[in-house]
Amino acid sequence: MTDAGALEGLVDRYGETYRHNEIIFHEGENTPALFIVVRGQIDLSVYVARSGLRHTLRQLRPGDFFGESSCFSGVAHSATAIAETDATVIRLNRDAALALMRQQPEIALRIIQTLGDRVRLTTDTLTRALASG
Repeated sequence: MTDAGALEGLVDRYGETYRHNEIIFHEGENTPALFIVVRGQIDLSVYVARSGLRHTLRQLRPGDFFGESSCFSGVAHSATAIAETDATVIRLNRDAALALMRQQPEIALRIIQTLGDRVRLTTDTLTRALASG
């Protein structure tokens, strides 16, 4: 999302550490915050009732962010976030996230670009699923 030095500066104030397999938030929870991965890996997954299985949607690494829908729209999380390894994340409430984006507009641009990429990938996946019947 931004350079490592800038992230490290935020860790002192907003950093949280999670152990391997520790849940950061559950699908359906409403914890409005933007999370930025500093160290480790975070998996976003959903439970599919029909199969009874949990499916990983995305694996996030340092510099990646998650929780943006809940942070900026106030909606419940659409996936569960789990620390796949010991991990450190920055957790910004809505006001702190907006202040950071005002101070560093390149972060806002990166979020917009990433959201556009995610919409495109979701559209491609849905199109393939519909085409296969």
